[in-house]
Formats: sequence, structure tokens, C-alpha cells
Amino acid sequence: MLRIACILIAACTFVSAVVVWKMRDPAVVFLADENGAQWIRHDEPFRLAPRRVQKQIVGFGKSIDVGAGRERAILHVRALRSLKVLVDGALVFSTPEDPVPWNQRHAIDLAPRLSPGRHEIALMVGNSTGPPSVLAYSEELGIRTGPDWEASLDGARWTAARSASQIHSSELSREFPRVDQAFFATLPVLGFAFLIVFWMVALRREGGVSIEPSVLRWFLLAAWALLGINNLVKLPLHLGFDAFGHMDYIRVIAEQHRLPLPTEGWMMFQAPLYYLISAPLYALGTQLFEPETVFRLLRLVPLACGLAAIEVVYRSLRSLWPADPGRQRVGLLFAALCPMGLYLSVFVGNEMLFALLLAAVLALTMRLLQDPAATIRRRLPLAIGVLLGLALLTKLTALALTPPVLVALAWASWRSAEGSSLNRARRAAITVAGVACIELLLAGWYYARNWIELGRLVWVGNEPDRGGIAWWQDPGYRTWGQLFRFGESLVYPIKSAAIGFPDGIHSSFSLDSHLSAMLDFADRPPWNYDFMLGGAWWGLVPVALMGIGLLFATRSENAATRRVVWFSGACLVVTYTAIIQNFLQVPYWCVIKATYTLGLLPCYAVLVAAGFGALARGRIARGVAYGSLACWGLSAYLAYFVI
Repeated sequence: MLRIACILIAACTFVSAVVVWKMRDPAVVFLADENGAQWIRHDEPFRLAPRRVQKQIVGFGKSIDVGAGRERAILHVRALRSLKVLVDGALVFSTPEDPVPWNQRHAIDLAPRLSPGRHEIALMVGNSTGPPSVLAYSEELGIRTGPDWEASLDGARWTAARSASQIHSSELSREFPRVDQAFFATLPVLGFAFLIVFWMVALRREGGVSIEPSVLRWFLLAAWALLGINNLVKLPLHLGFDAFGHMDYIRVIAEQHRLPLPTEGWMMFQAPLYYLISAPLYALGTQLFEPETVFRLLRLVPLACGLAAIEVVYRSLRSLWPADPGRQRVGLLFAALCPMGLYLSVFVGNEMLFALLLAAVLALTMRLLQDPAATIRRRLPLAIGVLLGLALLTKLTALALTPPVLVALAWASWRSAEGSSLNRARRAAITVAGVACIELLLAGWYYARNWIELGRLVWVGNEPDRGGIAWWQDPGYRTWGQLFRFGESLVYPIKSAAIGFPDGIHSSFSLDSHLSAMLDFADRPPWNYDFMLGGAWWGLVPVALMGIGLLFATRSENAATRRVVWFSGACLVVTYTAIIQNFLQVPYWCVIKATYTLGLLPCYAVLVAAGFGALARGRIARGVAYGSLACWGLSAYLAYFVI
């Protein structure tokens, strides 16, 4: 238990350090209440659609009674962003239109303006990249911003201000049934499935599940392919995350025979490998089929990547637990029926190719951790370097997992080398340097091209000074509540990323809470919503198994298994820390997606299987675990099989 406590403390310390470091960045808009005063804003409904950059000014006001004999009345103010302070309509203080840093505290002595009697204090706040918000307090005057202040857009109509930490849910989420309603609507079907599985595992005299993992693998691959081909034909073309932006990228390569610059389109800042693979299929398809058919054919690429990723996970599980078919079955079931893969696998985009490449990297790294000497001799680091380079040429986020992979490589090289400690260290350094060089050689040319053409390695699509479109999304800032509040995704999960990070991650992990990037009820994907929404509760099953797997990993008798489980946990910590960092840096609700972690499929599967092994030691417990996971998987499959 001491080892577990130390590891958990180290993980929490690492994440906390990154969060604190990021919050000190002047570019991060993090609104933290101070000295009893709250950040306040004008009360208005949550808007899902992006907002164009446009200056908005909001007035915040409060009436105060001032007694005689007051020599000091310091008003401390922070504003998002420009600020004017008025007393009884007279300007007493103002900042530049775009103050730097935006959250600078201003101390304004109002005493010279306050005679005994009643006065009106007004704070005029202007912002073009988020909602105008303000925090103010004065010890001498006994005032602090909060719900007792008023706000106005036009200076004529005043309403109660709203605390910035109070984030409204989207109206769209209420157009769908609550999770409990959906869960109980599907319970007859899933409850029957649970009873069958429980009886087969726990109550049959012969006991156990007789299906071999290799047979289950083929069954699940066939089921995945059936769902994918069915959805490939039936899903409307407009669905998918930035589908038309990805199509434009492919079209430029296929028709103009060149790689576009990141400034030339919405998705063209993405690394090019997926588009280079898809362009020949597009070029061939346009010679034979109508444009709509070509679009659907391009969905075959992510579908094939999803199938290959399941196979990668199966081989990884078989290598880790060769004599434990139960864990193989459970991990394989998770990998094949993970909702993220099911609803992403037939949309045009680079996510599934990236997931496949990263999954292959992690699976090979797990092999290194199991048997360092044998895998080093088989030149496994070379394969890892190649796959890392291809992953980085698909998405920049491959960089986030490069450090833990290189650390694992260094450890494996150290363990496999012979001789003195110096010789071992030299061997580890050569291996790590070689893998890093291979990665950079394969992917570095693209980022070097960006540097030469644009003056930077990475470019994103919302920078107007570089050809992008300036925009922002509600709420436009971050608060402590968005970091820690959880629960909305268990009641109204659709677009619950608007509420905060935990809800956005759980809802997108357990169901298509982003509605495949659609913002209107009429444009929603044709999923089976009772099964999909019920997944918000069923999704707690694999999450619980993962937690159990991490907690009980140190009790494993197999040191190799223990290393792989903790490596999987470390990869999750590093990846989610990177997502949190992006969440703080970019205040858009749409960036809160568990789908960014789909490449961690081997890690998820290992942790789920480890948790199953630790929990399901008796027949009853094993039956409950199998039955619950079967209900989770069946619910997901039925949710995304379009009828």
C-alpha cells in the first residue's frame, strides 16, 4: 500500500505542478475568486456555436451608502479585459483597450469622489475574445462583487449579475432524455443479457466462459466490420468532426499534387500522413464514382485502422497474459466495443490512423517491458522509432507520449546490456538517441517546412494574423469548478463538456456526447439514443475496473505484468495532463474530448483486464464483472448501429 500511495502522490503532484505552471501563463484566462469577491458576468444562455471576435462592453453596477469621515476607499479591481471605473457617472479610472497582462490588479482610491450619502459605482468592462467579466472589492467600503451586483449590455436594462463560476448547461442537452430515463428504458434488454452472461459464468456447473479469446477476436472483428459498413452507407455525409475540412485537405493533395500550407484551410494545419494515404483513394474514386460515393469510400480508411487497432490490442493482451484467457477476453471486449472507436471509425479524419499508430507503439513498448533482452535483440526499438515518427507525422500530439516511451526504452536497454553501469548507461543513451533520431527523420521535415514557410513549427487555425479565423466559445474562460465539478454527464451528458473537464471527458469516453460535432437537434446523428445515453452509467464499469487494476497492480506476482500496468497508468497520466494543459490554454468547450486518447487503447485494455483479474477471483464476482461489461459493450454496439 505504501508503494501505491507514493505513486499516486507522485502522479497528483505532477498533474498539479503542470496546472499551477500553466495558470501562471498570462495567456491563460483562469478566473479565481479572491478575498471574498467573485468574478461576475452578464447572465445569458450558454451558446454552443463559435463566436466571432467582436468587442462587447458590459456595465456592472452597485449602489453604496458612504458615511462621513472616510479618508481611504481603495477599490481593488481585476477585469477581463479593458476597464473603466465610474462614480456617479464620472470617469475615475480606465485601462488601455487590450491591457497586458489582462488580469492585472488595479488599486483605485475612490475616497476623493465619495461624499457622505448614496453613490453609484459602475465598472465598464470590454472584451472581444470572451465575456466581459470583473472582480472587485473594497475593505473600506465593505463591497465585493457577487450576485448582489447588477449587469447591463446597454446601460438601460439592468439584471442581476451572474457568478462566472456558474456555468449554464446548453439548452440542447435538455432536448434529449435524462440518463436515468434512457437507462431504465433499455434495462429489460440489457438486464436479460446480464442474466444470461451471469448464468453462463457463475451458475453453470461446468462454470466459466468456454469461448476462446482467438475465436472471440474474430467474432468481434466481424461485428465491428458489420457495424462499420452499415454506418458507412447510412450515416449522412455532413456528420463527423470537421469532416469537410479533412476532405478539402485530401482534395488539394489529390487534385493539385502538392501539400497545402497550414494557412490554406480549416484543417490544413494537421500533419499530412493520413491525407497522403487517402489522396490516392480519392483520385481513383473520382474516376469511377460520384462525389458522394467517393466521400463514403474514404470512410474505409479509418474503419480499417479501427480493425487493425483491435488486432494490435489482442496481440498485446495475449503476450502479457498467455495463460489467462479471462483477462484476454475482457481486454479484447473493451478494445472492440469502446464507444469512442465505434462512433469515430466511419468519419473522415486522421484520428483513427493516429490511434492505430500510437497503439502499435505502446503495444511494442509493453513487449519491451516484459522481456527487455529478447525484444532488444529483435530490433524492437527500430520499429518503435518508425511508428513514433509516423504517428508524429499524423498528429502532433504524439509528442506527449514520446517521453514515457523513451524512458521505457532506456530502462529496457539498461536491463538488457551487460557490463558496468557506465556501459549500461551508454547503451541506454544510444538506444534512446537512435529512436528519437528516427522519429525526427520521418516527421521532422514537415515541421521544418512550417518553420521555413511560416516562421513556426506548429500553426493552428484560429490565428487571424496568419490567415485563420478568430473565434472563441463559451464560457471563454476557466474556473476551479470547471476543473473539478462532476455530475452533469451522469444526468444530461450531451454537450456536458460545456460544464467542465471531468464531465466532458467522461461523456465523450462513454458516448458521443459531442453529437459528432453537430450543434442542432435536427442535425443530430441517427444513433439509438436510449442505448447511447444509458452508456453514461454503463461507462462507469470499465472506469471502475481500470481504477482497481491500478490499485492492485503491485500485488501481482508477475513483475513484467506489474511494469506494463504501471506503464499504462503513466501513459494515461501524461496524456490527460497534456489535455488539461490544452484545456487551460484554449478556452473552448469543444477541446474537452476523451477521443484524443483513443491511441491509448492498449493501456485502457490492460488496466481493464488487470482490474478484472484482481476483482473476479470467485465465480459470483466473475459473473458480475463479465455480465456488467457485457451490458456495457452491448449497449455501446446497439447505440451506434444505425437502423
